[in-house]
Amino acid sequence: MALDFDTVYQLDQVPDLEDAKVTTSYEWEGVTYELRNHIDGWLVVIRSASPSATIYPSHVDGEYTFGRVIVNALLSTAGTRVGWNEQNQAGVTCDSNGTRWAVAWLQAGQPHFHDFDDWRSAHTALADTLEAMAKQPVYTGSNMEDEILQAYLRLAASSMRATVDRAHLGDTLREWQPHMQADRRVADIAKHLDVDRKFLYRVFDGTEWCPRYTPAGTAPVS
Repeated sequence: MALDFDTVYQLDQVPDLEDAKVTTSYEWEGVTYELRNHIDGWLVVIRSASPSATIYPSHVDGEYTFGRVIVNALLSTAGTRVGWNEQNQAGVTCDSNGTRWAVAWLQAGQPHFHDFDDWRSAHTALADTLEAMAKQPVYTGSNMEDEILQAYLRLAASSMRATVDRAHLGDTLREWQPHMQADRRVADIAKHLDVDRKFLYRVFDGTEWCPRYTPAGTAPVS
């Protein structure tokens, strides 16, 4: 039977599914996403607890849907997130093991995503992404809103870089903690940093100036 476009099918309803060539795929948290070149069109296959397939007439339509489904899934659990509206947003998410990170973003509705190995790389990439988004036309439908959003994205990029730099400073202080204590320099270093000793000890124990991440609805990952 010929498949109808934009109709959601169960996998066993798609003839010759496994014969359709996989042109690209992505896996996240046990869910596999596939873009397949099927005889009837381009299939977006989601292998999850409720597997499904949807067919599109062109590669452009299939590729867009493939990316949008993945980005929506990643952003839905993103703990670090910057957004203006449904079509312009970006975020960082982490898998349940805390070992795999992803940056996902939408600009004027176009989906993009990339994987990273650690907190620092992911959040640095998010800052780079926000800065790049700020340099591009936004297309909210309003020149005023576009300019405000571009300024907001630049500020968000700077804030994200500050977060990464603050964590790096904390790591450096924790690395040198034994030497500071041995040389009785804790109070002196705290004064230079314009913080008190109690705060600096919180930095030492990893409760301040450290990589922080809280996926939506879960416990923090550090």
